[in-house]
This record gives sequence, structure tokens and C-alpha cells, in this order.
Amino acid sequence: MFITNEACKSTFPRFFAAPDELYWTAAKLALNVPWFLVSICRPEPFNDDEPIEIRETMMFADVRDVAGLIDACAKGELKLVAAHVVTPAHVNGSNGWRMDQLRAVWHAREPMAPQQNVVIYETLGGACYGKSSLETPLEALANRTLSFRIPDQLSEHDNPAACPSERPAFV
Repeated sequence: MFITNEACKSTFPRFFAAPDELYWTAAKLALNVPWFLVSICRPEPFNDDEPIEIRETMMFADVRDVAGLIDACAKGELKLVAAHVVTPAHVNGSNGWRMDQLRAVWHAREPMAPQQNVVIYETLGGACYGKSSLETPLEALANRTLSFRIPDQLSEHDNPAACPSERPAFV
């Protein structure tokens, strides 16, 4: 979730904005959890000719919103340019925030608490990020299933029953 503050409201000219849009110079994260940066192209009518493609980049706090956008791209309503996951240090194992191009999103269950779901983000580089509230290592999670894959990034990793050597590396 992103927090905006009246002091960060931009004075950028309103004629560029849709009636329900506001411009902000800064936003704050409500929690240090993964979030997403997605770029798309959308067709825009132009002088009765072929539509031109307008590129937009959006920030999402919830992976379900990314899934909805990917679904719109699959239906041909939009064209996906790139989808990134932005992870904090406690998720990616580094000393700070990291942005990676997203390949797929998986769901898995805690082996000792099957009612608890863990979301796993697979990157184009082959790394997987996720955070178990029970501190279970990602490779020990049960019932891993594919939630969605980013279009044009298909690979042999679609089969959750693949042997561990064929699965992406866990970080």
C-alpha cells in the first residue's frame, strides 16, 4: 500500500491528467513488503487513423492487481512491456531494496500449517523470493502451484512437479 501526503501534491499542469487523476511528487510505503512496477502500452485513438500506443507505468501494492492487468493483456486489451517485483532486504536477502523483472507468481502452503499461504515471486534471472511467516525455507514449502506467468516468458518451470534441479533457484 502506498501513502500520499498533501505536501507532496504536484503542481504539474492538470491538462495532462484524466479528471479523476492527481499528481504526486512522492509516495511512502505503508509496509516493507514486495510491490510491483508494471509498464504497458495501450491503444489510443488518433485522428481516425490507426491508434497510437501510449506507454504507461504503474505501481501496484497487491499481486492480485498485477494478475488482473496480465489478464487484460492476455485478452488483447493492453500490451505488456515489463513487470517487475520490488523486494525489501528481508525478502531478497540483500542489504536493501531490489527490483527484478518478474517471470511468474506461485503459491505454496506451509507444511506445518497448511492453511497458511506463501506467495513466491520468480524472476527472469531464475531467483525466487517469498517470505514465510513461519520462517520455512522456500524449497520446503508444500503444494507449490502456478498462480500466473508473465506473457512471453514461458519456460520449462511451468510444471510444479518438476524435479528440484529443474526448478528455479531459491534465494
